[in-house]
Amino acid sequence: MNKKIIVEIVQFKLTEGVSEEAFIQDAENVQKNFLEKQLGYAGSRQLLKGKDGEGTDIVYWESLEHAENAQKAAMESLTCMPMFQKINPESIKIKVEI
Repeated sequence: MNKKIIVEIVQFKLTEGVSEEAFIQDAENVQKNFLEKQLGYAGSRQLLKGKDGEGTDIVYWESLEHAENAQKAAMESLTCMPMFQKINPESIKIKVEI
């Protein structure tokens, strides 16, 4: 039996003036201190760099429910806030592939 994996894809652009290094440092903190502690995290994340401050964050989940619960928890997480503050909120596009 094949296990279904849910893929969460977040496309974004960094806020003007934010360094990629600062963002990556915050993203690594989110990885270690938030994502890896979430129920249903499938153990894989890819952070891709685009051009001109664009990026794509891909996270794998064991179920849609786990992905949705983690999204809600992230919005209230003090660990995630520094990373979120470096992203232009108007640029965010979230897709979930089942």
